[in-house]
Amino acid sequence: MNGAVGGVMLRRSRVLVAAVAVAAAVGLAAPSSAAPAALGRASGVTPSSTSPAAAGSSAHVSAYEYLNAHYAHLDRRWNNFSVATRLLGDLRKAGGQSYTAVAFNPAAHATFFVPTDAALRTLLTQVTGRDYATEKAVLAEYEAMVASDVDAMLGYGIVRARTMPAAAVLAASGRNLLTVWRPRTIHVAVYHFGSGTVISLWDKDKRLRNPRVVLGATNLNAGSWQIIHGIDRVALGFRNHMDRSWFDPNQYGLADEVNACVPGAPICSAGGTPGHGG
Repeated sequence: MNGAVGGVMLRRSRVLVAAVAVAAAVGLAAPSSAAPAALGRASGVTPSSTSPAAAGSSAHVSAYEYLNAHYAHLDRRWNNFSVATRLLGDLRKAGGQSYTAVAFNPAAHATFFVPTDAALRTLLTQVTGRDYATEKAVLAEYEAMVASDVDAMLGYGIVRARTMPAAAVLAASGRNLLTVWRPRTIHVAVYHFGSGTVISLWDKDKRLRNPRVVLGATNLNAGSWQIIHGIDRVALGFRNHMDRSWFDPNQYGLADEVNACVPGAPICSAGGTPGHGG
């Protein structure tokens, strides 16, 4: 059964796969001298306004409130988070979200890894084989999908009960982070090359490249309990073959999941999550 949400039709049995966005690049602080004190800036992610958190206010701002303040409008900047923001807004209007509900609660501690517009477009192209010229076209494709899938996908990019600035993500190299989805973990792997530092998030999919943290889009919404980091691919929480039926809720089974984490622990034991790609 479909439901109209702000002029958009969302299937109530499935939902979009978005993530959360980012705004001002605050630089990536290293936990030790082994990594640079700051890592690049990405053009096109500077917010149009300053959030209460960024301004030094004691008021905590939810991840969605921050994203909506800066990325509510579709644009031509593929390296920011317009599509993810709109998808979160659709989820909020549709109601009934389970995993992404934390994104609307400024009193909850959480860390969000949110895919850029380009990351969401790349995934669609990989699934459908089609090109998407505009953010509007990308958004429409996701909005035609089912709400529960979007909720699950966004949830897999949310680290539960822990506010982790970029320095803490760097320090978590070699460890698994417990997400709000199921719960299921995502593995952090940090590589240092001559050209710079790469933070790779090993997800469950074995076919597509792992998402990487966008170093110029970290520590967004800093000062609040819900911190945001951009990623350049969508994190996938299942191992099934990618095809058009990917958004089928049956793809999100737990039968093949290896999870050594104790429920409720924000960070689990080191290792354990195999990665893929480069």
